[in-house]
Amino acid sequence: MHLLVQTLTLGLFTGAIYALMAVGLSLIFGVLRIVNFAYGALAVLGSYAAVLAVGQFGLSPYIGVVSAFVVAGALGYFTNAAFLRPIFQGRLERPGEFGIIVTFILSQLFLGLALAFFGGSYRSYPSLWPVHVDIAGWVNISGNRVVAAVIAVVLIGLLMWVVYRTDVGRAWRALTQHRQGAQVIGIDVVRYSNLAFAVGSALSGVAAIIMGSLYVVYPAAGETVLIKSFVVVIIGGMGSIWGALWAGLALGAIESLGSVYLSSSYVEAYGFLFMIVVLLVLPQGLFGLKVRSL
Repeated sequence: MHLLVQTLTLGLFTGAIYALMAVGLSLIFGVLRIVNFAYGALAVLGSYAAVLAVGQFGLSPYIGVVSAFVVAGALGYFTNAAFLRPIFQGRLERPGEFGIIVTFILSQLFLGLALAFFGGSYRSYPSLWPVHVDIAGWVNISGNRVVAAVIAVVLIGLLMWVVYRTDVGRAWRALTQHRQGAQVIGIDVVRYSNLAFAVGSALSGVAAIIMGSLYVVYPAAGETVLIKSFVVVIIGGMGSIWGALWAGLALGAIESLGSVYLSSSYVEAYGFLFMIVVLLVLPQGLFGLKVRSL
């Protein structure tokens, strides 16, 4: 019983980070209706900004997390404003295909820049809380993992508040329902699309660096962020923030349980198997009915 509780706890804490990765991608898809292949690359650039802030300038690891948020968000805003603008100008016959091609090219460019400037070596990131937490003898978990999960939950909560309690969130939800209708009632599509891309990218940067604090930071980590995010978003339902939250927690728990009770060699396969099962039963994902309502 102790092992089960320990395993589930670790899985849920990891799942919170997966959820943070995925809600940013889900926000971008819900508002912009594009599949963003540059998501992982932007996350990595944000994580390297944190590494530089701490390693080169001697700042606190928490300031480094803020740096990841700011840099990834700024790069996301620039990416959408500079390269994806034609999608919102109504000049494209196939905006979805345009978005896929452009973001894929940008992902390769950004990862190439990361390799050129930082090399392919692994970078460590200081622990956010260098202690071990023991809960009544049932759960023993690193303080670093606790802080990472808390950061993830707080940011997801703030995003939910923005989406459901602010004018920005109302504009985003209007865009998910009908872009042309939103324009008719005076919503600036370009402005709010840029903002959604920036916020989603900023969240990916934080997710990448708090995951890096548990393991290491390296350029290819962008692929992990991208793949995990897509798996979670597909399971939860494309465009659903609530779906991304619950699917992220479920994926973390399933991977943890599979690693302990089956084999750690196939940890990546458990998520894909879960995704396949969900799609066979619910092709739109667990929250597919809410795909247009964030």
